[in-house]
Amino acid sequence: MKNRSFEAWAFTLALVLAACAQAATPNPTPTTAPAAKATSTATPGSAPVVRTPTSPPGVTVQPSPTPRPASAPTAPTTIKPKYGGVFKVPTIGDPPLWDAMVLPSASPHFRLLNAMVFEVLARPGGSAPPDPCSYAIENSLASSWKYLDPTTLEIKVHQGVKFHNKPPVNGRELTAEDVAYSLRRVVKLHPRMTPAAAYIESIEAKDRYTVVISLKQPHGGFTASVFLGNVFAGGILAPESGGTKESWGDPSTSWIGTGPFMFRQHLPGVKAVFDRNPNYWKAGLPYVDRIEIPIMPDPSTRLAALRAGKLDAHTRWGLTWALVSPLKATSPEVKVLACPGMSQVLSSWRIDEPPFDDVRVRRAVSMLLDRKALAEKVWEGQATVVAMFSSQLHPLFLDLEGLPPEVRKYAEYRPEEAIRLLAEAGYPGGKGLEVTLNHTLGTTRQQIEWSEFLIESMVKAGIKVTPKWMEYNRYALTYLAGDYHGMGTGGVSVPDPYAVFDIFVSTVDPTMNKGRVKDAELDRLIAEFFGTVDEAKSQELSRRIQVRMFDQVYVLVAPFTYFYALSQPWVRGYLVANEASAGLWAEKVWLDK
Repeated sequence: MKNRSFEAWAFTLALVLAACAQAATPNPTPTTAPAAKATSTATPGSAPVVRTPTSPPGVTVQPSPTPRPASAPTAPTTIKPKYGGVFKVPTIGDPPLWDAMVLPSASPHFRLLNAMVFEVLARPGGSAPPDPCSYAIENSLASSWKYLDPTTLEIKVHQGVKFHNKPPVNGRELTAEDVAYSLRRVVKLHPRMTPAAAYIESIEAKDRYTVVISLKQPHGGFTASVFLGNVFAGGILAPESGGTKESWGDPSTSWIGTGPFMFRQHLPGVKAVFDRNPNYWKAGLPYVDRIEIPIMPDPSTRLAALRAGKLDAHTRWGLTWALVSPLKATSPEVKVLACPGMSQVLSSWRIDEPPFDDVRVRRAVSMLLDRKALAEKVWEGQATVVAMFSSQLHPLFLDLEGLPPEVRKYAEYRPEEAIRLLAEAGYPGGKGLEVTLNHTLGTTRQQIEWSEFLIESMVKAGIKVTPKWMEYNRYALTYLAGDYHGMGTGGVSVPDPYAVFDIFVSTVDPTMNKGRVKDAELDRLIAEFFGTVDEAKSQELSRRIQVRMFDQVYVLVAPFTYFYALSQPWVRGYLVANEASAGLWAEKVWLDK
């Protein structure tokens, strides 16, 4: 049964990859082993999203009764692209570090810079018409990949790819040795990869263009860990350009990749600048001569610059419907791309310390949250209340109706029951209950609004809340690194079960397991989930894991919102709103003016 399920999964994945490859030439269609006919779209280990909306802003599982969608992007142009010009798109701050592989959580604004220079084996799609919101994996530096058997993954590397012509690499060809080195390094250094690392037996270059990864046992989500994990944790690099943590302090010497742009300059607090790679391996790309990324922490400043024509585009980072809606009214010429949310806001709490070591307190706080009111009043109905943090686009998504009634109630607004539980836990009327909430203003508006909502909801119930607002770099090196007390708000990108189960509930390390969860039954279920390639079993285990997590309220999950990206009317080829795939639009964007 397992073997047949594995083959069905491999075949379905092949179809997804083939479609992406056809739409993103010159990448050839990836190959997989001969397989039986797939019978379902729930494909463990494949692209984290295989269901995509037919048109922006996308189809939600639980649509708002009164949706207010943004305007759809214009149809892909058939005009011949023009070369030249400087494309300007802002970010919110300087990188806390220059090595994505050692960051506790590589932030989207850092990934934006990283994607200019470094490329990955495969990445979420989104640039191929007619669906700019697609998150199906498409090949990048990998020309193809397949499982030789359930524990042996073979990756073929594109031939003729050259590193940037800068010393000490000097434009040499990318080889399988570079890929093997980079994968071993990211597995060793980046916290997001730690769960997958436990399954790895070896990563070796079989020949000049072939990498073989041997696993100790089957891992249903390993490909998502390798490909998407690698997206978040940097890219393929040359060992001689750096490779140690200490050598990454100066991007002018260590940032040498294969990407469409080359690092030119970073002025702290001002901007980062990237020049066109004249020897890029994709013929004819990129189109623009330079990409400038101004550093603008304040959203009103970014939008004012966009209105004034000083920026060509705005990524989804920091945009909400509350900001987009008035912009459309005052600047209707600005193009808006809207896609269902693939970055989820959530709050963790230290369940190994009082007061959150008591499940009654966690359940009470959850029932104090009127999530539907938040979605309607703050996000104007542009949000969907969900049970857990698996995206509604993912085949393993579990909506509220999928929870048993006795567990579903913890996602519902039940203030009377919450007050009763608090009293039962020794906090009548919230008296004596003190909470510290860790957060940063240097993040998305949705995260800030969610934190404000948590504070207001708890204070109304008599709970004393002390907000601990930090600048982003401090926040990244404390809360995001798991060094905090009380509660904290953060986010998870590309939230599919394979990417997040271990991150938030494993006992691997506090960087991922911010709640310090120690639940033997949950760990058993997760281990079984990751160890199976049986489709039906994966679906059931995913459901059981999410039910248990919600029953114990190990995290608090915000409603899913749309994300938005903006561009000027003269911008063409800017179809991806996800910074993890910034390389896609960076290589194809051009200016029609």
